[in-house]
Amino acid sequence: MKYLFICAIHNLALEHENILINCKNGYISNKKDKLRPIFENELSYYTLGAHSIDEITDSDSYYMEEGVLESIKQSEVDKFGTQYCFLILRQIQINMNRLWLIQDNAVYIRDGFLYAYEDDLSTGHTFKGSLSAINTFADGNRKSIVFNDELKNEFISNEVCFIQERDALIKNEETQDFRNVSQYQHLKSSKLTRKELAHMYIAKARAEGVVAMKVLLYCSALEALISTTTTELSHRVSERIATILGSNKEDRCAIYNSVKAGYDVRSKVAHGDFLKKNQEQIEQISIDIDEYLRKLIVLEDPYCLNNKEIDKFFLEKLMS
Repeated sequence: MKYLFICAIHNLALEHENILINCKNGYISNKKDKLRPIFENELSYYTLGAHSIDEITDSDSYYMEEGVLESIKQSEVDKFGTQYCFLILRQIQINMNRLWLIQDNAVYIRDGFLYAYEDDLSTGHTFKGSLSAINTFADGNRKSIVFNDELKNEFISNEVCFIQERDALIKNEETQDFRNVSQYQHLKSSKLTRKELAHMYIAKARAEGVVAMKVLLYCSALEALISTTTTELSHRVSERIATILGSNKEDRCAIYNSVKAGYDVRSKVAHGDFLKKNQEQIEQISIDIDEYLRKLIVLEDPYCLNNKEIDKFFLEKLMS
């Protein structure tokens, strides 16, 4: 069996028209002529529908992957086709989220379609996967960014491949359910690292449309990275972020005050209270903390240490 996967990439504009960028498994493109043979047939119109087709053809760019499922029959594809579609969709979502490590953005993917066929795509079967996360900038904006060389190189060099998961899925071996987000991230038994837990909160924040709620989730990401106790939490976290990121007294004071202001927003939102700050102030707080997290998440220390070692790390840094 042959297969083809395609999905729209929203808010990611390529620098020029008719570009095709090779990735590890497929490619990112905005070439419209590549889409005609896929969509101009009855199978696509009947199963995807005009609205889904328009979403891909009208998008800034799209991702496409083609391949062969060796020794697989159509009846076998029917058993795992939807899961396979979700697996690829999740993979692209993870990879696209890595662009945030370079700059804030509103790039997201939503619907993905998998075609499975023998020789002619128009006589095959289709499967659909759909994700709910629609990312926005830290200030709630939804505009496109340009996929320049810096972003392109970051994306290609840090792509994640799910070859083992794909093979396990095809072989009917036990594998995770790619349709659903795991419900076990917060459990100690999940064995997530501090960074992995922080990334989860960052992803939730980016997909949150209300900026004040973003701030709440961003604060949770900060805590996942460096908090060791709930005592004087806002002061401790603000102080530690300022200690790590501030290059001088003025910087440290500005960072401390910004994170502390974020905790004021977090507290009001968490306890169902009204906010006294205006929207512009809340947006700026969100932008600041988003930027702090981008700088923090790439560091190695002190996230690999235990709680006592982290406390010692910051005490020594504070007193130096």
